[in-house]
Amino acid sequence: MLNRDQHEQIQSLIEQQRKRWSIGDESAIDTQRLPESWQALLQVDADAPDGMAQQRLAALALTSQYQLLMYRQKAPALTAHPPIPSLDLPPLSGTRRAAFRRLAAQLARGEAFFPATLRLMARRGVSAHPADWMPDPGANENRLPPVYRPWLQWIHQQHSAANAVIALGEDNWDDYMPGERKALIADMRRTDPSRARTLLEACIGRESAERRVALLELLQVQLVEDDINFLRGLTTDRSQKVRILCAQLLSQLNALDDESAKNTGTDDQEHDRLSEGFQVKKSGLLQRRIVVEPQKIKRGKQTQLRLEQLASVTFQQFAAALGISTQILATGWRFNSNARPENHGFVLCAIRSAGSAEIASLFENLLEEHDSDQLDHLLQTIAPRLDPQQKRDTFERLQSKKGMDISEWQRFLDDVDIELGWQQLKASRAGKDFLAEVKKSAGNDGYLQHPDLQEQLNALALLVSAADAELALEHLIQIGVLRVDPALELLKFNSQLTGESSGQRSTQNIQETP
Repeated sequence: MLNRDQHEQIQSLIEQQRKRWSIGDESAIDTQRLPESWQALLQVDADAPDGMAQQRLAALALTSQYQLLMYRQKAPALTAHPPIPSLDLPPLSGTRRAAFRRLAAQLARGEAFFPATLRLMARRGVSAHPADWMPDPGANENRLPPVYRPWLQWIHQQHSAANAVIALGEDNWDDYMPGERKALIADMRRTDPSRARTLLEACIGRESAERRVALLELLQVQLVEDDINFLRGLTTDRSQKVRILCAQLLSQLNALDDESAKNTGTDDQEHDRLSEGFQVKKSGLLQRRIVVEPQKIKRGKQTQLRLEQLASVTFQQFAAALGISTQILATGWRFNSNARPENHGFVLCAIRSAGSAEIASLFENLLEEHDSDQLDHLLQTIAPRLDPQQKRDTFERLQSKKGMDISEWQRFLDDVDIELGWQQLKASRAGKDFLAEVKKSAGNDGYLQHPDLQEQLNALALLVSAADAELALEHLIQIGVLRVDPALELLKFNSQLTGESSGQRSTQNIQETP
């Protein structure tokens, strides 16, 4: 082993040689000026045409390796982290882990299909293996099944400067970034609604108007009567946007009083201008009913003005401006007569401020009278106010009608604990259209190349049970899709998730279409 003096001598020799190289010296190396232990490695054939070049390369390699070995950085101290917490569901095992890894690579994590795959696994009673997938630190917890919450909390702990998560409170409110505060309040609202409301009462006054609106929108989750006093207190807020939002939330609870309604800043003249854009009349020969139809306007600025008016009033104020009840407005709106922007604005007005009874009547009206080209858009808009049973019934009712493909149905039914039978899905309008396109596309080379077909196939894989996934797989192969097509990966994975406790019910048990 080298002592200090020997090391300093070798380092001095190396530095002298490196200085000569840095100024372009290409002369022969004086090996006597380098360490004695290197001499054997620096011996070259002097008569060889490239002997000196080889010697210089050897010297350069030795000096570089010496520096690397002698000046290696000290390894940082190891930090002991708590073990990854176990989840309530067992992890995947065997070949299903390899299939899941392929899916995780194929379905980009930002896509909707990957979180939906995690929810499918949770319904079947399994979770991802931590060696195959872990959530990103900035993952949207709303899109992941609750079973992964311990992992998210563990990850947040590892990325915290203090190696511990400090609960958001009034004292440390300003220590968090606005986006972090919003995410924490959103999570708190789901798990402890009253605590979230209490914290907002104490701290929301510190925020700008736009941020106050964003935070108050979180109250729509588990909105209850206990929120009424807080919302009424904000109907005098200095921001009109805040006052309007609070009035809309109060309207959902049927708690909007006259004083709070006046505070929104929309006067009678504005209500009159809104009502002038629509006409209320009676329709029908045998069964007379009141309907609401739009007045003809020029598209462009007048349409935008009408949408702004719809966004600034509550459902109750809109009905009052027309001189009818909210129930008549919900059942009398003519979706077939109104253009897409007005229908969208009307449904948004309803889901923001209408009560549950009005939403149910409006939804029934939408299903009875709708333009098939607008069906998907309107169903996705009203979906946040629908319960799982309403969504299940909607598919049962509209499965034979056009207007939505398989991927659109999957988005609509995504949060519903339901698995469809293959025979029922195959007999639906969306299933028939999909299979016709698959047969046409697979006839070329056996692969589904079109992105839309791949998307619909992934949606199909998320909708059916394990047994029906196997039936769907065999049917697709029979009509020309190759078994090795990567587009079938999710369908194959579904068919492998068998023998797990799931608790879901299949609509095949409810109604089987032959």
